[in-house]
Amino acid sequence: MASPVKLQKNMDLETKLKTVRVKDIMTKSVMTVTPLTPLSEVAMLMIKHRINGMPVVGKNGNLIGVVTTTDLFIVLTMIMEGNTDKFGDTPTDPIVSLAMSGEVFGVKEETTLDEALKLIRSESIHTIPVLSGDKLVGIIGRHDVLKKFYEIAKTCKL
Repeated sequence: MASPVKLQKNMDLETKLKTVRVKDIMTKSVMTVTPLTPLSEVAMLMIKHRINGMPVVGKNGNLIGVVTTTDLFIVLTMIMEGNTDKFGDTPTDPIVSLAMSGEVFGVKEETTLDEALKLIRSESIHTIPVLSGDKLVGIIGRHDVLKKFYEIAKTCKL
């Protein structure tokens, strides 16, 4: 059984995690891609900027999906195995729409760090778009959440 001091420190951590809002840790200048962007271009952008995922926006700038490094590895495997029937005219460099995840788990700016952590764990996601209404205003990734979590945890001296 945990000691009363340990329980208090855990409660302090939980309380602090609920005070941090996603808007406080999000990246505001978000790079986006379109459904027609070649995956080779996406891969180069992710490598260059050391990111794990990018929002996919439609013609009106509305969020329609996310493409991640996991998606790129799935396509890479399909290419290596010669399973490229669905890639059409560009079997070795398909476009984003053929690889992106259309089911997007976005959060609002006021979402707490605690809630973001729960979403990341429950849905096993790496990249979370931040929305104000329907408008994309930022993005958070696992690294952002981990960095802030451990920053806060240090102050609780677990």
